[in-house]
Amino acid sequence: MSDSFSKTSAKYEDFSLVSGGLIYRLTTFSKKNRDPIKGLRRRTIILTAVAWIPLFAIILISSYFDKDQIVIHFLKDFEIQLRLLIVIPFLVLIEKVVNTSFVNYVKTSDDLIINEEQARYNDLVIKINNLSNLYFPEIFTLILIYGFLFYQLSIGSLGEFQKDYLFNADSKNLTIAGYYFFFISFPVFQLLLSRWVWRWIIWVYSIIKISKFNFKIEAVNADGMGGLYYLNTVPLTFSLIFLCFSIMIASSFGYDIINEGQSLKSFSLDILFFIIGIPCVVYFPLLFFMPLMMRVKKEGIVKMGGLVARHNSEYMNKWTNGDLPKDEALLGNVDHSSLSDINGGYAPVISMSVVPISKSIFLSSCIILALPFVPLVFTYYSLFDLIKLLLDQAF
Repeated sequence: MSDSFSKTSAKYEDFSLVSGGLIYRLTTFSKKNRDPIKGLRRRTIILTAVAWIPLFAIILISSYFDKDQIVIHFLKDFEIQLRLLIVIPFLVLIEKVVNTSFVNYVKTSDDLIINEEQARYNDLVIKINNLSNLYFPEIFTLILIYGFLFYQLSIGSLGEFQKDYLFNADSKNLTIAGYYFFFISFPVFQLLLSRWVWRWIIWVYSIIKISKFNFKIEAVNADGMGGLYYLNTVPLTFSLIFLCFSIMIASSFGYDIINEGQSLKSFSLDILFFIIGIPCVVYFPLLFFMPLMMRVKKEGIVKMGGLVARHNSEYMNKWTNGDLPKDEALLGNVDHSSLSDINGGYAPVISMSVVPISKSIFLSSCIILALPFVPLVFTYYSLFDLIKLLLDQAF
């Protein structure tokens, strides 16, 4: 392995995880406005407006002519409102956070890769950027969505939604609002979700490829991972994407608890599996760096361990084996500081983890995913009962 660090020649001016794709191009009207971050507000407004405003207008007009309560039923349907007015904007606005984390991860890896492999790494950066610009994943998702919808319509199973603003009560056929929801609003929502799934796949691909490069890292690094602690930042930000799934699941459980008489305990295993299982899936690709970390720790123990052994042997020979040096003062002698320093430098090598997953960051992801389920606790305990329970456990 060469001792030279990489001198990057990769071009990052147009590099982005979130630029490109079908939705991105449809909501970016000119080349001048194709900055993946500066256009966030515009894309958020466009996609939310397309998904919600025409749907509400159709329902409002239908309610005026039919003199029924479908507008109230639509506005009280918090699952639909949550998806269209909260999740859709969130899935767009979170692009800035995830993209910044991803770009920093790719650039930091670039800095740690040896110079001899720079050209190959530059090719990988181009491939990653090309993958984020593909239209195919979203087009394929649209084909699946519309294929599913047409199939469900042909067998009449869409009526199971039982929402009066989407279906005629007598025939169970779709209303105009129903057609708009299933063929416009619903696909927009699903496309945004699938867009992030695809970008998570791109990150997994990048992890697998980057882990095969030669890194110039050392076990003495204070981060306890040989300098690879930064890898945890991307799965942490992806946890924010899965927060949307957590919100939707929590809202569904909340509906069943409030309207169907279900108990929070009946969902406890599902909730626990979700808030622990999803982080396991999200952080699992980091394990591809384990062989590198094991090799770095082994080399660190051999090299640093031998150095420490020689140093400490000489120290012991000088200060404990035989007479103390007469021309050197015992108190304040630099040899003792040297002993402390070299042993302190060896400590990170011994304690270095060979698993590139931070326990604290992993726990943070679990907490993030658990947050939407917290309000459900109050369907089982009152605030007074919860405080009393906590106090009883504390004392």
